[in-house]
Amino acid sequence: MAQARSARLDDRAVVEIKGEGAAGFLAGLATVELSHLADEAPRHGALLTPQGKILFEFGIHPSQGGILLDVAKELRDELVKRLMFYRLRLKLDIGPREDLAPFAVWGGDLEANDLPTDSRLAALGRRGVRKAAKSPEEVAPGSAPATTAEWHVHRIAHGVAECCRDYQPNEVFPHEANLDGLHSVDFDKGCYVGQEVVSRMHHRGTAKKRFLIVEGRGHLPPAGTEIRDGETLVGTMGSSAGPEGLALVRLDRAAEAAAAGRTLEAAGELLLPRLPDWAPFTLAAPPSEARA
Repeated sequence: MAQARSARLDDRAVVEIKGEGAAGFLAGLATVELSHLADEAPRHGALLTPQGKILFEFGIHPSQGGILLDVAKELRDELVKRLMFYRLRLKLDIGPREDLAPFAVWGGDLEANDLPTDSRLAALGRRGVRKAAKSPEEVAPGSAPATTAEWHVHRIAHGVAECCRDYQPNEVFPHEANLDGLHSVDFDKGCYVGQEVVSRMHHRGTAKKRFLIVEGRGHLPPAGTEIRDGETLVGTMGSSAGPEGLALVRLDRAAEAAAAGRTLEAAGELLLPRLPDWAPFTLAAPPSEARA
């Protein structure tokens, strides 16, 4: 069996919510149920705008006396401010934990470490928060050290989009980022910010755009580059690693191009889109449009 790889995720940071009622506080804001968090593996979820778009996506890790969130490093301070805004009079301490860092382990034998399985997708491997001073080899004994960039190659290969890498805050809905297929939205939980919009999109099947994997012949253009079918705008590039990347694509337009045998293009690079293996959708117009 191949040797597992491990990395400290240097583009992520840790925020702590500490105090009695921390899980209940976050559950009222985030897209996932947290009533049994202390007894279960960490979760992944998001904090949305009232209009239902993603402001922050984060890992949610139980800790002694509270909760740890791992979030894009450039959004750490904004997340603290947003949580402080919602805290009101609750006796909770909210702030960054610079002594802690997220770690990921993937590939090969994953049994030699105590990190929990990534709740989004088992194929991503394991993920957890540990002391930042530790090396990846200390966190996952027997693994080969890897870089954050190598982790993103693995993430992209499995079609998992992340905020600040593939989209910016307040740009996409949870369904567009495929959070519904990554166990990052609980549709039977109580109220949270933006729930009405997300629930309506889910039950009506109105997500027109989704992140797909795209393959080219060489290095793909940067995030934000337009993807076209001739003169028709089909989507925009997300992050990439060599000839493989992610892209936010209009499903109906990508399906139309595929049916006609046309190849998509971005900044002169020819692209072939494909669905992640775990995708909860097909390359077609949403049902509400198909019936029209």
